[in-house]
Amino acid sequence: QDTAVRVLASLATRPRVAFLLREPAMRAFSSFRFSQETLGVVDPAMDFAAFVDCCRGRPERLRDHVRTEASCYVLGRDLAYGRYADYLL
Repeated sequence: QDTAVRVLASLATRPRVAFLLREPAMRAFSSFRFSQETLGVVDPAMDFAAFVDCCRGRPERLRDHVRTEASCYVLGRDLAYGRYADYLL
């Protein structure tokens, strides 16, 4: 990230940058389903509403539904990853 900022700032002309972003809810849903169905780290009995509820309220509750601590860490922050303004501003 620092390299891109440094290189872009050093260019003779200001570059134009376009960002293509996914709709945040669909991004989170896709991540949930991929983690559940492809990676197999989320309890198959957990539904998306319960997942969102855990992420909003107490992400530590995901430990009861996720097989690995690393997955719990990432999935617990899934809703925040869709707040693109935090990364672009």
